[in-house]
Amino acid sequence: MTQDEWLRVRTNYYGMINFIDEQIGRILDVIEDDDRLTLILFTSDHGELLGDHGLLYKGLFHYDALLRVPLIAAGAGVAHRDAVVSNSVQQIDIMSSVLSIAGVGVPPERQGRMLPELGSSLDAAPYRFTLTKQRGPWFTPERRVVTLRSTDWKLSVYNDRGVRGNISSRRRPG
Repeated sequence: MTQDEWLRVRTNYYGMINFIDEQIGRILDVIEDDDRLTLILFTSDHGELLGDHGLLYKGLFHYDALLRVPLIAAGAGVAHRDAVVSNSVQQIDIMSSVLSIAGVGVPPERQGRMLPELGSSLDAAPYRFTLTKQRGPWFTPERRVVTLRSTDWKLSVYNDRGVRGNISSRRRPG
């Protein structure tokens, strides 16, 4: 693609993000004036490459542009309004957090913990490791990637058509 085409793709994508932001703002304006307790969580199942590594959309890659997704919490139960949490969290934490806030109780076999912005302290220890697993587009065991991440390191193991290997790791910047 030409530079102008890449720019158009990115401009359209950021325009969609701006539209979503405006709509969430409209919802928040309504619930702030409402007596009911409402919690809003906004997240995504994956990021977007937007030309990183010469690629678009998503794929069987564990680049940070795909792994680092938004997680925004607003409304009832948000203990730390306007806080930005940089510690790693996992989407498995969402269910436990919502159940806790609703006062339902979290089943003991349920994984996950309270999201920092919803809990009593933003100083919760970050996960020592996070795990991301993905199977290929045809959901076959021959195409998969597993990534283990710490604060400083990321290890991705790719398996394509039964060939093991393709291990990559890198030190994450500062």
